Formats: sequence, C-alpha cells, structure tokens
Amino acid sequence: MYKRVRRWAGDRRIATKIVSVSLVVTAIFTASGVVGLLNLRRLVAQQDREYRVNVVALARMTAVRSAVGLQQESVLSYILCTLT
Repeated sequence: MYKRVRRWAGDRRIATKIVSVSLVVTAIFTASGVVGLLNLRRLVAQQDREYRVNVVALARMTAVRSAVGLQQESVLSYILCTLT
C-alpha cells in the first residue's frame, strides 16, 4: 500500500503534494473541532445538571439551616425570658 502511495505521490507535482497535505491536515483539524464541539455540548448539559441538583439543593439547605438557627434562637430567648 505504501508503495502505491509513494508511486502516486512521486508522479505528482510539488503543488499537488502541498495541496494534498493541506487537505488532509484540514480534514483532521475539522474532525477534531467537531468532536470538541460535541463534547462541549455534553459538558454544558452536565454543568446544568450539576447546578440544578447541587447548587439549588445547597441554597435550600442554607435556608433550612438559617431557619433552624432562628428557631433555636427564639426558643432560647423564650426560655431566658421566662426564667427572669
């Protein structure tokens, strides 16, 4: 197979060889860009899911912790007021 490629390349002019190599490199970079864009789309979907699952839940847990803290403070204040 390599002999056929060498023979084909040997019969071509230098401009044809340069254009051929340029087209192959362009095809490789294009394929790499397409794969990168597809992976980027998947990454965005994963980040959106992480935000919805973890960050929103964390915000809700912070609100619950704050409410529990306020309730404990109110109970302690009530206990201290009734003792005096």
